[in-house]
Amino acid sequence: MWNLFVDNFERFTGVLCAAARYGVTPESEQDYLALRTWFLDNYHEHAPRLRMYMSPDIFSLALEGGHVTQSRKMDGFEAIFLPLTLSELLEYDNGRLIHLISHVSQAVYAVEM
Repeated sequence: MWNLFVDNFERFTGVLCAAARYGVTPESEQDYLALRTWFLDNYHEHAPRLRMYMSPDIFSLALEGGHVTQSRKMDGFEAIFLPLTLSELLEYDNGRLIHLISHVSQAVYAVEM
């Protein structure tokens, strides 16, 4: 199951980076929505392992704005996949998204399979 998580994470970051570089397309929105749904359904079982490798400071880097509200702090990865659309995610990116993706990537690849 961890390999599937990593595969989906890599697809997800690919969608994010392409949209940030070339702009959001209907296809990238569709890909974001499908992967966002998968992470909403599956992240909870992987989060404890992943959070062990995330710096507590990453919580302060969560993306601001939008209408995402939480009753608890989001971790760095949740901050990336909770916006409802890719357009919303990029609209409220205040220069932190690349750092957030980098930090989460380091945590993903630090987890032992």
